[in-house]
Amino acid sequence: YHSTNDPRCPILRIGDILDSLKTNKTALLREGGLIEIRQDWTCNFDFDRNSCFPKLSFSVLQSGDDKQSPGINYR
Repeated sequence: YHSTNDPRCPILRIGDILDSLKTNKTALLREGGLIEIRQDWTCNFDFDRNSCFPKLSFSVLQSGDDKQSPGINYR
């Protein structure tokens, strides 16, 4: 996936996702974390499907450098 060159490619590279985040990549890689991937497929079906592209956005829900609750807790 590349937002400009190949927006329909379903393969996401973790390096590209990490580059788009505004967080401490080193702590996230060392400690782990939760990353949300959002897909927006808002399309006008009156036009050809070639004009329909997904918009992806990434955000950190919890990262390894959290001071109050470090790590991931599943219950």
